Amino acid sequence: MLLFTDIISQKIKIILLLLIFSIIGLTIYFMLQVYSIEEKEQKSNGVKYVYYNDRGGLIQSKRIPKIIDRLVNWGYKIPPTPRLIDTIIIHSSYDALGVNPYSVEGVIYEYKIYGVSPHYLIDRKGTIFRLVKDEYIAYHAGKGKMPDGRININSFSIGIELINTEKDEPTENQYLSLIELVKFLKSKYKIKYILGHNEISPEQKTDPWNFDWQKFNRMLKD
Repeated sequence: MLLFTDIISQKIKIILLLLIFSIIGLTIYFMLQVYSIEEKEQKSNGVKYVYYNDRGGLIQSKRIPKIIDRLVNWGYKIPPTPRLIDTIIIHSSYDALGVNPYSVEGVIYEYKIYGVSPHYLIDRKGTIFRLVKDEYIAYHAGKGKMPDGRININSFSIGIELINTEKDEPTENQYLSLIELVKFLKSKYKIKYILGHNEISPEQKTDPWNFDWQKFNRMLKD
């Protein structure tokens, strides 16, 4: 009996050791996968990748820009039914009340004063902030008319705001981030129009200020 007990005890020890080594191996594997993802994000010039499990592995999915959620509680409404998004409107704005015209918080504070908001805001460094979820109707376009004659533009559009004044131009980083964001939105929605604010309301609006449409369209094709 003692011999049999010893054998059983040894087998249990071996099983436990195998389990421990298996857990250590899996831990190291997943740590390497996380490191690999982080390394790819750092090499992607501000663009990250979404990964998902597929039979125990990690594989690349949609390419999306890095977006920081800075969701506001004004300047939008929740539609009663899912909306069909087919338009992107590009705007410009700056902090006209504070000392620094490029202040993100200053710009957002002005939105709050007027009860408006775009869906996305891109600062001078190219950082993308999400202020309103895509599925919500953001108050960004105001009164205007589309080339196809439609009005109520907020209901089917996404607004993207660039921080720049009437005297300067968007930065290179802003163009790069805008391109990545627009490409991502085009992969999600059937976008028919990408327009400036001045194109839907030429009598009232002049933005996006000093925006190079030729450069934008060329970068969008790359």
